Amino acid sequence: MLLTRSVTPEGVSFRRSRLEQETTERSGMAWTSGDFEGRLTARAMVAFYFGKKLAEEQVVDAVKDGEVVYAAVRCKGTQRVWGVVFIVHPDGKRLHVKPISERIGPFDDRCPPRILDLLSETSDEMALDWRARCRARRAVRSARSPAVPIDPPGPPAP
Repeated sequence: MLLTRSVTPEGVSFRRSRLEQETTERSGMAWTSGDFEGRLTARAMVAFYFGKKLAEEQVVDAVKDGEVVYAAVRCKGTQRVWGVVFIVHPDGKRLHVKPISERIGPFDDRCPPRILDLLSETSDEMALDWRARCRARRAVRSARSPAVPIDPPGPPAP
């Protein structure tokens, strides 16, 4: 089978013979599944989906947060970088991955500034909204982290 992969801000198009691919409808989005061995790092999960060569050439950075991977991906032949969220579900030796472009406005909005700061400017409303939600969530999280220790619960000290 001919291997073809194409990455654009509109999404990812590829064909891969090395994976047994299953497409199932879960929440209206397609999942890619296949056998996976090794450590479940952010880079490994992105390479699982894109293929090792494309991941090395076009993925600028990736961060894993639980079962979600946030990646900054460079468009082939340009300097444009866009965001992709990968929902990852390990199931024994099987790995199920659902990529979601920032242009779709992913629900998961815990993308760290480290990734957001790498993304190119955009005028896409959904991408702008997702980026703003990610930054707002980080700001709230930072505001909740007190600079001084909180007194332990119990009666006040005399």
